Amino acid sequence: MIVTLGFGITNFMTAYFLSIILILIARFLAGVFAGLLWLMIVGYATKMVRDEKKDRATIIVILDVPIALSIGIPLGTSIGQLIGCLTIRETIHSHALFFCILNLYIHSTKENIDNNR
Repeated sequence: MIVTLGFGITNFMTAYFLSIILILIARFLAGVFAGLLWLMIVGYATKMVRDEKKDRATIIVILDVPIALSIGIPLGTSIGQLIGCLTIRETIHSHALFFCILNLYIHSTKENIDNNR
């Protein structure tokens, strides 16, 4: 929960800071949080599958990020240019808002799982 919240907060910081030094610090911290999220997802994937499928689950999770970056960023840029309504600040705001909502969802799901045990 702290990692997803930290990722969202650093994206808000990037959108609101006017100093390039503060923006670079915020982007560095966002990269740290993104790396932690990536490692956590690999751990979750290996816990969700049987022992003989753990290698495959790890490979799928590790490959998803580069594929998403190489396809998703150009696709998102193209859609943004076609629509023409999102500035970089609006894009970062929507990204940060998504991660804050995701954080709330993860927290509520964890509470539901803990209550059902």
